[in-house]
Amino acid sequence: RDLHSFPTRRSSDLNNLFAINELQAAAGATGQSQDSAGVTTIALGSVYSEAVVVNPATNKIYAADGAGLFYSVNGATNVATALTSIPSSANIRSLALNSAADQIIAWDYSSGSVFVLDSATDTLLKTIPLSNTSQAFAFADPSKDMAYVASDHYYAIDPTAGKIGRASCRERV
Repeated sequence: RDLHSFPTRRSSDLNNLFAINELQAAAGATGQSQDSAGVTTIALGSVYSEAVVVNPATNKIYAADGAGLFYSVNGATNVATALTSIPSSANIRSLALNSAADQIIAWDYSSGSVFVLDSATDTLLKTIPLSNTSQAFAFADPSKDMAYVASDHYYAIDPTAGKIGRASCRERV
């Protein structure tokens, strides 16, 4: 299956991630709300999902599902595997894909740290501690091979080197 045609939807009341193959869904669509053509249900462990990101290059979906529950979903088999390369106390609340380096950027609410994972192997490459982060949003700019975290401060992160810089929202990074 090609994740380019595999948008995801997370249902907070059913403990499931729904992967939708648009081509299959369109071919079997009846127009009814209960039509499940092209929809695959992937069970997760909690109803507290915070973030989802899709990596088309590795055919994986990453789902942050509450404290201690962070998954890599194989897009070919739709099997969710809990990631054990990050601390078990981690509570991932924001995810981004750095496609330039094939990295997943994960912001942990529990520690305030950013985890950089190799998306091909799901191994932890870097742990980057941040300060003063009560809530944050992570995003990546693959054209610059950079990641950013916006919270009460703005951080520019070189995920490969594991280095951070902090800038105000008015400064150009």
